[in-house]
Amino acid sequence: MESSIKIGIISGLLAVGIAGTALWAAISGNVAVSVVDPASSIKYYTVPGDATNGMYVNVRTLPTVTVISPNQANFLATVYQATGTNLHTVVDSGTVTANQGTSPWVVSGTVSVGTPTVNQGTSPWVIAGNKTNNSAVPGTNNIGTLPAIATAYRSVLTSGNQGSLSMDLNGNLRTHSLAESVMGDIVSQERSNQVEVLFSSAFDATVITNTTTSTGTATQSSGQAVYATGVGTTANASAVTVSNILYRPGHEAYFYFSAAWTTPTNANSTQRIGAMDAVFGSASNGFYMGYEGLSMQASIRQGGVDTHQTFNSDPLDGSANSAFTRNDVIEVVDFTKLNIFRIRWSWFGAAPVIWQILSPDGSWVTFHHYRNPNTQNIPSIAQPNLFLSLAVDKTSSNTTDLKMYTACWAGGTTDNGIKLTDTLTDNTLAKLTRSVMVGHSTVGGTYINVKVNPSGALAVDASDSTGLGITSLPSVTVVSMPTVTVNQGANWAILGVYSDDTYNHSNKVSVLGARSTEAVPSWGEDRQVPLSVDLTGAVRTTSALSTSITTSQVVVSNSATLIKASNTSRRSLIIRNHGSVAVYVGNSGVTTSIGMILNQYDALSFDKNTAAIYGITSSGTSTVSFVEE
Repeated sequence: MESSIKIGIISGLLAVGIAGTALWAAISGNVAVSVVDPASSIKYYTVPGDATNGMYVNVRTLPTVTVISPNQANFLATVYQATGTNLHTVVDSGTVTANQGTSPWVVSGTVSVGTPTVNQGTSPWVIAGNKTNNSAVPGTNNIGTLPAIATAYRSVLTSGNQGSLSMDLNGNLRTHSLAESVMGDIVSQERSNQVEVLFSSAFDATVITNTTTSTGTATQSSGQAVYATGVGTTANASAVTVSNILYRPGHEAYFYFSAAWTTPTNANSTQRIGAMDAVFGSASNGFYMGYEGLSMQASIRQGGVDTHQTFNSDPLDGSANSAFTRNDVIEVVDFTKLNIFRIRWSWFGAAPVIWQILSPDGSWVTFHHYRNPNTQNIPSIAQPNLFLSLAVDKTSSNTTDLKMYTACWAGGTTDNGIKLTDTLTDNTLAKLTRSVMVGHSTVGGTYINVKVNPSGALAVDASDSTGLGITSLPSVTVVSMPTVTVNQGANWAILGVYSDDTYNHSNKVSVLGARSTEAVPSWGEDRQVPLSVDLTGAVRTTSALSTSITTSQVVVSNSATLIKASNTSRRSLIIRNHGSVAVYVGNSGVTTSIGMILNQYDALSFDKNTAAIYGITSSGTSTVSFVEE
């Protein structure tokens, strides 16, 4: 089949078209056309152009057509394919746009191509699987999924979106649990508060101590406490709890608190709250947060030296990937509004410390992490038993009234045990345990509640006519115990089960108790003591020997004469009459008719009598002597 190609130059551009088509205007110049026929030798044709018909080349089979450009600076070759199945190609060193008369192009034969770029008609491509959940095992030609993404910090996803699991840079899958402690273990019991402060009512001096200087104030109103410096150029308001958190090794300690700050205007001011070993002005150790001058920071005080750090986990400034969200939308933290914070630590001298804030969506957001392990050779703080404290300070000329607001504090550990030696106070927190004491009745076999009297003393009824039959008791060793007062409804009656004049028995109630000692015992004054026997069992009845005596002589007349005055310490008294006149002895009312007569050289002995002794004669006088022990 014979085809015809029309070649021409229009406005300086080379054009090629089908013969007989009206494509031309203002054609000028000559074009040299070389036609190469693979079946014959090369032939050259030079055809002059004209304004009407252009140039004509009759081609039977043209696999290759080379157009040699004339002396134009730029030209465009447009190729129109004639009817038929043969491909006609125009090759030029310039830019060539190939337009086809009919679409699509028909290409026959084998075509070799490189790496093609395939574009889909619609975007994006949709690849749909044909398996449903939990219905079939995976196949070898299943499309793979991306199970997890490794990031330095946890990812923040959008609610309702499909998301990947999250791994840290060490390949550990993040499986954060709300019950995970700062030590990385799971807390399986509730947190145990040791210190609580509620500012919903007036300050309780047994719970918290407030101090102020200059224009500083500490007030309570509207369910919260307000600690303010006032407008004085230098001022302070501070608070510290009376009780502290008792550190429990191996367990997490914590301080929960609500707080709001005043935006500071001067670098020489601080607004702080945290867990410290004393009130802020005197503390040497602790963990806290707040404004250091104009910057909100997390801080550690070690041996009286403060280390302040900007937040290293979540800046809380609304930046991308922040976890502080409301309805899954990132939000800037307004520190002038009340928020709930917590500081978590577990000492050991090198345990991490974590600062967190509760987001509006109810998630705890870590905004600072003190990664203490493997950083220093001294403990992070020197004293792990910490009080809860707050302080607002201005240290230079500044008239801004700095205020901190707080509604509630709670501090404790994840363990509810304490040592037996720990001091308990009226503010020590303890769990309420309800219990009922019952006894098994000997009549009917029922259980009856044990009763107490209105004072709380145990009521024991000892009116049972059968008495208390005690047959045997195990050995009980009492190391120490407090004084116990037992109140009984009536007098106790302890009745033995053996009658008088029976043989001895090991469980008889003792009546006469005695202690055997080799030496004579020495008892205290007015003490209840047992009888004393020697090692042969003989009861000691000998009085102690006296170490002094008193002697004197008295002349007795025919009126009652005092021989020896009364003496409460007297053990014995001996009176002897030395004169020839008889003496009558008695009390102060003695007469010759009722007195005890002592003739010359007679003696009278008084044993354990402390009364005054008088004497009288019937007439005349007589001399008597006495010896008092």
